[in-house]
Amino acid sequence: MALVARIVPLLCTCLLLLSGCASIERVTDEEDEADEAAETARALAEVETFDVDQYPLEAPERVVDVTHRVPAQLMEVRAAAGVERTVDGYRVQIFSTDDRRAADEVYTEAEEWWASNRDSDKLREVFADAVPEEPPVHLIYRQPLYRVRVGNFTSQEQARELMAVLRDSFSDAFIARSPVTVRQ
Repeated sequence: MALVARIVPLLCTCLLLLSGCASIERVTDEEDEADEAAETARALAEVETFDVDQYPLEAPERVVDVTHRVPAQLMEVRAAAGVERTVDGYRVQIFSTDDRRAADEVYTEAEEWWASNRDSDKLREVFADAVPEEPPVHLIYRQPLYRVRVGNFTSQEQARELMAVLRDSFSDAFIARSPVTVRQ
């Protein structure tokens, strides 16, 4: 009996293994599948008789009138026009000192120079056909010096043109990098 109890589970395991390996489905070859697809395509071609050329279709003309409340400045892609921003740029420095009174005197002298020369042809060329209303003269204090600078330029070439004009009145003028406020 003990022998039968050992053999029965062993036989059951073997039967399960053999039944799992056996298959009743027939495996088809790739060639058989390709033949079936080709037959299906031929059968559809015989049935399909629709000719697209018999039914010309043109899209209807679409006229759309759009009304909106968007400002013209935005529609013309000028949203930033007139906006002031601070960028890295250049100014022409005409004077620097640690004495506030001396800096104020040169600042006043530069403003007077600007008032008398702002309409000159040389300055109109430098400021590209638009001489600003306010004098572009700045008194800047960065410890320990007061600096008198002229202009707001984004390119060094423009600052160089102004420096050439300023050197007639301020012989020590030179170009200095400075944050500048420009209007777009």
